[in-house]
Amino acid sequence: MVWERGQQDRWPAQDIDNMTTDHRPRATLAPASSAGLRFVSCMRAIFLVAVLATAYSCAAAVAAPDSHYTILPVSEARAAIDQCSRTAPDHVTGFWRPTPEQVEATERALPTFLRVSGHKIALRDFFHQYVGVVVRGRRLIYLNAFPYPQAGTADARDAKSKAYTACDGAESFWGAEFDPATNTFRNPDFNGVA
Repeated sequence: MVWERGQQDRWPAQDIDNMTTDHRPRATLAPASSAGLRFVSCMRAIFLVAVLATAYSCAAAVAAPDSHYTILPVSEARAAIDQCSRTAPDHVTGFWRPTPEQVEATERALPTFLRVSGHKIALRDFFHQYVGVVVRGRRLIYLNAFPYPQAGTADARDAKSKAYTACDGAESFWGAEFDPATNTFRNPDFNGVA
């Protein structure tokens, strides 16, 4: 039967309940099978897990379990450059998250930089935290280095996700800025002595 506006009275009485307020027939759906409902529920769960995993990976620090460095989340960048007894990047206007490839380039350039600058540091003795900073429009990577915390301690766990600071310790605690555009370090500095 073809329905036209103004002809509601032509519909049989039992179909009145299947009409919308503007007098069009409602679409009726066949009852869903339990297998179909399980499939939809499963797909929703998979989607939710994927969204949560993506959000977590964007916010969490990046470090392999046996790695000697970590890329801190942007939320920790301000704390990482807030050093109490050494200089850190000045004129910071923003933060960003370096990629693992950028940090690997930093790690490769580090031994040469330390050798040329005259610092006698055994890199194997230090844990490195990396954050991205914007200084005068340039995207730099800040390295925060300190002795490995004792394995299994809260400090060891926190070092992979939270900025680590100390107010003394001399050459045991140090930092430097790396410019990924020029592949060079600048402004190395060490903590003061208590």
